[in-house]
This record gives sequence, structure tokens and C-alpha cells, in this order.
Amino acid sequence: MGEHRGAYGAFVFDITDRVDYGKENKILVKVTNALHLDIMPLVGDFNIYGGIYRDVNLIITEPTHISLTDYASPGVYLI
Repeated sequence: MGEHRGAYGAFVFDITDRVDYGKENKILVKVTNALHLDIMPLVGDFNIYGGIYRDVNLIITEPTHISLTDYASPGVYLI
């Protein structure tokens, strides 16, 4: 579905087209905490390279909804 590099930014993947409706579905998530010299931050006194250490949510929406895929923003802007 996608890749998110780094440990601190929110992200969302839209899996709508991959869901097999009316059947049991499985989601496979692979993570690594390996050193990657092209991903900031490069130093720290805590787990900094990756992994899952915050809540993960499966969000089910109505067909008409506010987009969540704009860099995981609320999707609403006032100008």
C-alpha cells in the first residue's frame, strides 16, 4: 500500500480499493528500527529510527467524507 519513512510524522494509507467487502481481511505491517543515514534524526537517547510506538487506527468513513490522506492532516482549511 505504501511506505512511511521516519518515526515522528503522522501518515495515512487509503486501503479502500484493497478491501474485500463481506469477507475477513488481513493487514500486514512491517517495521524496522534499523539505522538509516538518510532519515532524520540521526542521534538521540531513545528509539529514533522507526517502529510502532503510538496508536494505530483503522478509520471507516462514509462515501462522502473529509479526506484524511492530506499528510494525515484534518483535511479542513480556512483561508
